[in-house]
Amino acid sequence: MDNEVLVIGFGKIGQIKAKKWKELNCRVFIYDKNPMALTLAKDCGYEIAQKLDIVVDYIDICVPTAHHMDYILNPDLKAYKNIIVEKPIVSGMNELNQLIDLKTKFPEKIKKIILSEQYYYSQVLKKIKTNIQGEKIKSLSIKMNKNRSEDNKKGRFLDMNLRAYGIELPHIFAIADFLGIDICNTNFDHSNILFVNPTATTTGCLLAGNCNGTKIVFQSFLGGKKYDIDGQYKHNNLVERELSITTNQNIYKIYFDPVQGIQRYAALLITNKKRTIIQDDMIKNMFLNIMKGQPISSNNIEKAIKVSKKLINLRQCAEVKYI
Repeated sequence: MDNEVLVIGFGKIGQIKAKKWKELNCRVFIYDKNPMALTLAKDCGYEIAQKLDIVVDYIDICVPTAHHMDYILNPDLKAYKNIIVEKPIVSGMNELNQLIDLKTKFPEKIKKIILSEQYYYSQVLKKIKTNIQGEKIKSLSIKMNKNRSEDNKKGRFLDMNLRAYGIELPHIFAIADFLGIDICNTNFDHSNILFVNPTATTTGCLLAGNCNGTKIVFQSFLGGKKYDIDGQYKHNNLVERELSITTNQNIYKIYFDPVQGIQRYAALLITNKKRTIIQDDMIKNMFLNIMKGQPISSNNIEKAIKVSKKLINLRQCAEVKYI
């Protein structure tokens, strides 16, 4: 086997990523504080790390965001290449200050941290970025909606600090950033609304604004229903992972994996009514680039800190609508 990887956290994301590492001929160790998770990992054929001080090539931190710094700061981690951390890197000011302090005191250690943001490695985004060269983006709309109520009941991670701002919005930001939209300096002056049900896990966000003449609309609803800008019922929430771009010359649309009726790890690009299916295993592409020592520069710690600052600020400034 070419590389050894320690996956910290064997929830749904940890399971997906462990499988991807194994498919790339890596020896995968699992660390989790939950005995049931470790039993599942054993049943799936993974080796168990009893402690964090094993020496491996890569560490992949897949625990809830609120616990990222617990592991980043842990002196037992012995990876000598890179530490990959799920997005967003932190979700609160205390953790953000810890990260900035670490960056100041141990700049070499912090350089080893790579944000796990797979959309920078998307083949369909690379295709559309080539297509729109020389064109002016007039509007950009990204939807990442999914009813995660059952997932949350089963214990799947819910960001209690950032709520909807910490789940899919980092992906949305990465997509926009990849296309040249300066998200960290975008003014969401039209709307910045958090939709939340205080008695359940239902949450969602709607943001709209402008960036250098480009109209921006982002939405991510994670409960059973989607709502319009006034908080009124719109319709049942289905799985939507869509990008729509209007330029001064064309209209483009992407349906990201999973796409109904199309095999997994493929995306659908529609341009001028032409439909193109593109293989797009983003996590696999990300891991391959990391192992080659060629991670996308936007996955670096500087961008991760800026994005977390923006997410925290948006959450703090949001208009809250209880639904």
